[in-house]
Amino acid sequence: MDAGQCPYFRSTVKLRYAWGISTLFDNIPYKKALLLKGMIRTLFPKPTYYRILHKERGLSPAEQAEIAGLFAQACITETPAFDSYTEEYDWGGYHVPKAVNSL
Repeated sequence: MDAGQCPYFRSTVKLRYAWGISTLFDNIPYKKALLLKGMIRTLFPKPTYYRILHKERGLSPAEQAEIAGLFAQACITETPAFDSYTEEYDWGGYHVPKAVNSL
């Protein structure tokens, strides 16, 4: 049976998840940082935003790219730098962050 046909198949490829946005605005001018913070808040529902802010939920590579797009939209050439990064499996919606696993 082909791996693509098996409903239980999960890829062993790890993705780079970003954790925390507390240092995201450190090297950005204040007015642009305020603008960006508001734009990032609109990307996520309020509970999700606060879980990300308090490192209870990681940002997927796609979400990191969305935030990088907001930086570009605000004419900021600096690449977004998150608080920390982890390499984790993403098994089609079954992603469980390490921070939660260790409880």
